[in-house]
Amino acid sequence: MHARVLRDVLHEIDPGRPAHLVRRFHESTTADVRPLVEATIGLGRHRSAEVLGEVAGVPYLTDDPGWAMAGALFAASRIHPDAARAQQDLGGLLALPPEVFARPGLVDLVRMHGAGAPGHPVPGPGRDDLARALRADLRRSA
Repeated sequence: MHARVLRDVLHEIDPGRPAHLVRRFHESTTADVRPLVEATIGLGRHRSAEVLGEVAGVPYLTDDPGWAMAGALFAASRIHPDAARAQQDLGGLLALPPEVFARPGLVDLVRMHGAGAPGHPVPGPGRDDLARALRADLRRSA
């Protein structure tokens, strides 16, 4: 993305004017790249705190509505194609959250299909289910 910004600036500004070129590159980087970097860092901090909480057996709680919507979108993306497209646009750094959530009907769709759903379900049986299955199998083979 940063290389694309540089390419576009080089098409716009004469490289023979280095001060102007650098200034314009900084402006474009700030406008186009920085918001995605900041959004990614914010998501990473939330997810890291969530994982540490899961390891410690303590739920991660935050009052950040953006994190709640991100989790709901992830959950909804597993069952609704519009939510899946929105999730892919965010995950692929093709759009920022304000742009994605401004899509008509998306917020309502996410709330309907994703609110309250586990954001990161574990595929397959959980630990308790697996232990029960093993005990049943041991009883059958005994």
